Amino acid sequence: PGLPRVLLIGDSVSMGYTLRVRAALKDRANVHRVPTNAGASSQGVVNLERWLGDGRWDVIHFNFGLHDVRLLKADEINVPRERYEANVRTIVARLERTGASLIWATTTPVPPQRRPGQYPRNPDDIVAYNAIAARVMGEHGIPINDLHAAVQPAIRELQPLDDVHFNARGYDVLGARVAESIAAVLPGRTSRDGRGSAEPRITPLEPRVWSCEFESRALGLPMRFLVVLPEGATLASAPLPAIYFLHGRGRHERTLLEYESTRSRVFASPCAVILPRGRDGWYVNSPVVPADRYADCLDEVIALAECHFPLGLGARSRAIGGWSMGGYGAAYTAARRGDFAAAAPIIGILDYPRAEIEPRSQNYAVQPRFGSDPDVWATLNPRQMVANLRTTQLFVAYADQAAERQMNEVFIADARAAGLAVEVMRISGGHTFPVVEQALPAAFAFLEKTLAARRHEGAATAAKFAVVRSLAELRPYLARDGVRVRLAAGTYSLDDATSENFLHFTGSDSHFDFTGVRLEVESARFRQFKAGINLLLLAGDRIVLEGLALETLGDTPPRGGCRAISVMGRGVVVRDVSLRLSGSFPYGYGSFFGIGAGAAINPEKQNGIRVGGIDDQIINCRVIMRCFGHGIFLRGAQNALVRDCYVEGALRRTDDILAEQAGPAFEQKFTQYTGDPIPPGEMTSLSEDGIRAYPNDPETKRRTQDIRVENCRVTRMRRGICLAYAAGRNVIAGCEVTESERVAYHVQTDTTIRGCRGDALYSQVLDISTAAAKNSDVEIAVLDSHAFYGHRVLATVNGSGHRLVLTEAGPGFVSASLTIDLGQARSAPGAEPELSRATRIDLSNLTAATVMLHPTATASTVVSMGSVTDKGTGNNVRRKQ
Repeated sequence: PGLPRVLLIGDSVSMGYTLRVRAALKDRANVHRVPTNAGASSQGVVNLERWLGDGRWDVIHFNFGLHDVRLLKADEINVPRERYEANVRTIVARLERTGASLIWATTTPVPPQRRPGQYPRNPDDIVAYNAIAARVMGEHGIPINDLHAAVQPAIRELQPLDDVHFNARGYDVLGARVAESIAAVLPGRTSRDGRGSAEPRITPLEPRVWSCEFESRALGLPMRFLVVLPEGATLASAPLPAIYFLHGRGRHERTLLEYESTRSRVFASPCAVILPRGRDGWYVNSPVVPADRYADCLDEVIALAECHFPLGLGARSRAIGGWSMGGYGAAYTAARRGDFAAAAPIIGILDYPRAEIEPRSQNYAVQPRFGSDPDVWATLNPRQMVANLRTTQLFVAYADQAAERQMNEVFIADARAAGLAVEVMRISGGHTFPVVEQALPAAFAFLEKTLAARRHEGAATAAKFAVVRSLAELRPYLARDGVRVRLAAGTYSLDDATSENFLHFTGSDSHFDFTGVRLEVESARFRQFKAGINLLLLAGDRIVLEGLALETLGDTPPRGGCRAISVMGRGVVVRDVSLRLSGSFPYGYGSFFGIGAGAAINPEKQNGIRVGGIDDQIINCRVIMRCFGHGIFLRGAQNALVRDCYVEGALRRTDDILAEQAGPAFEQKFTQYTGDPIPPGEMTSLSEDGIRAYPNDPETKRRTQDIRVENCRVTRMRRGICLAYAAGRNVIAGCEVTESERVAYHVQTDTTIRGCRGDALYSQVLDISTAAAKNSDVEIAVLDSHAFYGHRVLATVNGSGHRLVLTEAGPGFVSASLTIDLGQARSAPGAEPELSRATRIDLSNLTAATVMLHPTATASTVVSMGSVTDKGTGNNVRRKQ
């Protein structure tokens, strides 16, 4: 009870993989199947209502085709093509009304011979009918699970020569592919109270070994990594140094644990060892296969590992290694990110991709995912990126008889020529796993030594610090100027607050190093204060606070609201801080009951980091919200920088809220504070905005302005990044926003967005909402949004003088049924649109979305790949081919 419900619709081939899918999704979904062979599409039209029943489905995976192409006679096909298309359209229209996530499966191949008792079929008809279905699915934005392509390369090993069905291995392949496609769109696991959760699934595999399974937003697939903790460590331990070790091609995340020689060395490490699943992805974002975003997936692994396991934050606590493909990945990732203390590739393909050189034996064939453009290869070649490794210690182990020997040697030479110190291990042998076994102990020793040295460097710096071992010892320093204080690593309970400011930093020019410190706050403590609470209030100027992990425990809400960290001084730096917050009321309903004046239920909120000073910086911080409130918000802040931060909330379907039999929504008769009913068929975030600017601070009377947000990721929040209310000139660069309830990027005047990405799954990717907005310059790549839910708008543009470029991050990511509206605004998702004003807009729409120029859109230039409807005046419109 409470798990998502999945329905499989298909013929006897689907019967063969049903149990495999059910086993793969055990504890994640309840997998049902229609109670018969679904047969041809005509049979589906007749029986669909009975198969759907009265229950609610979360995911429906369906296929028709194999029975449609049966040849009843030599020239008579069971369901002709035009009837097949009509049937499929009828079926899709009914399935869309269920509100479920739909997945179409292509029909699998037919063999060259025919087993007695089976109807004849023409293989060309399979291809034609798959193409018909693909056209229909494309029009409706329904993802396609290409089972035909999944089995075709090895079809003779998976299917008998005379049978449309498959052998056990074939059904294993099909079952795994179907389970992956379903897992990618499953809603969060639902608890007994109906609240969704997007938490990764963390389970112990054996003593000291943990598995973390998660849905990769980058890949749209379920992925996994393992974490091996050192002897005596637990999930509640003080932060540990971490070694990420990447497997080679054809291997997997368990490989190092399956060989006793490598297993024993991993278990002997004093560091946490993280073993990601890399599949055959080379740990890069493919320049030619948009769906292959394995570099982004590895970034997800690092962020999840640091959020859910006791790992130190920042380069001082992080090292990376790997072998073969993983050796390439280790060098490339270290150079790409620049935040690892050390990198240790073993038999890595380090001067790659590259054109062939002599001798040809010293080459490695360029994989298709890298494309064929040598200029692009240079951006993915670790040898060409050695300048990015100046702060990274290097260990390179290679084999003297391997095809990549020369690659390693020129990489080492170039690194040394750039002034980098490189420790080298040359081994007699080839590109084999025994060489990895031989090199692994030295590589681990190097990584551990470097991490320890970085820690000692920190300790040497900390020697100039006063070391305190309790919060009572710490408190007197908070009011002093010019102090350097380190709180000894460990877990502390912040339970002795005497005022609403639990830790109040009033001194200036001070540095507080909380590396390895975990603060726990029982939310029950909140109720003793009526005023707003600040767990840490940094009121002094030029304070540095780093290394802290803070978690609120329990669900008790604060009466007057709570901010985990408030930054009010000038020139304050908060870096390498991790927050995990719970405790608010009501939680589980988003903003439906109001958030201020006129609220139907007065909210008791908890926020992450508040920034209210001048020249403040929030660097490399993580905010995990399991409460109602903002992740990071700016109020009265000027010239603030938010960089390398991650904010995560949780989502819930409104259908789940409407199904409640008790609780706040039930008591409010499922009515919003506006008097409107809570709408079905939408998704709501259980928190507020990820990174949000308020217009001013009523206490300091200071305007919020000149904000920079760089290289940040926000997911599952109400708004992603909202600088619409900040004055001055604002910049959002290199960011990614996914699964927002209302909008990914919300901006107005004089704001630049560059190198950013976002999806439109549950809301629009961009909102420039007011007619007064001016002169913003926006470039956004739209991530996979073809399975959008609960809305129809890709972007809203109002105001004047904006330059906008919207692109698709991959083919088919944007449906033509999404719109880009110029001259129309909505007060909230689902609200009736109102005419606004848009003039002198320069829009390049490089997506399939439809551009709508409403009657108040004037004097604008639109170049669009999608269709354009121009109801305005004086606009210059042309289609881009």
